[in-house]
Amino acid sequence: MTTEHFPCKPWVSFSIVFATLGALLMLIIMTYYKEQLPSDIRLFNETGVELQDIEVNGKNYGTLAAGAFTMYQSHAMAYRYANVKLQMLGKEVHMDPDCYSGETLLGKGRFTYKIQKMAGPEMAVDVQAVKDPD
Repeated sequence: MTTEHFPCKPWVSFSIVFATLGALLMLIIMTYYKEQLPSDIRLFNETGVELQDIEVNGKNYGTLAAGAFTMYQSHAMAYRYANVKLQMLGKEVHMDPDCYSGETLLGKGRFTYKIQKMAGPEMAVDVQAVKDPD
């Protein structure tokens, strides 16, 4: 009997290691996102004027009277500030955070994004997340 030796193919070893690392990374990512529990978010309008066409993190909240709350909507990923588009006094207002680096998710629970009109000549709003009592 003769024993055949396969020629050394370093790309085979590299492929196996790369595939294993890729699978491990996917497992870690899937586990991380699976553990992230959604946040229930409502809005409170502290601007003193009616807000229309409100969209927060891609979710439509419609129109909101001054001093009023919306119903809660579930957000898979929510932070203490948000991407907000709305109409205020006939003008479009857009607040788009540059990045969420260093921020932690709000996580499971109920929160209110308080929308406030910022002082100054430009039409701008500030949004702050507040944890609601259980």
